[in-house]
Amino acid sequence: LGWAVNRRGVQLGQGARSELANQSKQFKTSIQPGGHYASFTVKGIRGAQGFGATGPGSSGINIAFSVGRYFYLVGEGSQGGGLSTPALSAAANRLYHRVGG
Repeated sequence: LGWAVNRRGVQLGQGARSELANQSKQFKTSIQPGGHYASFTVKGIRGAQGFGATGPGSSGINIAFSVGRYFYLVGEGSQGGGLSTPALSAAANRLYHRVGG
């Protein structure tokens, strides 16, 4: 499982929640022609958004959430398929609990 974590501090918790709301929208608009967008439920993380896309030759899934004034994004991408939503959810849950969620 390859995953990346992006942690970005913002001035107010409201800013982190705003960033959370914008992430899936931005991701959805960046999909290449012929690609397919999907959202999914993330259990165990309050307010989390799961989203992903498949396209010609690549795919990716992401889980975004905020805790306090921080926004977190855990994602996985592949050029050959084989992505695991349950494994990514487990990684996101570990991060969520580590940061005080």
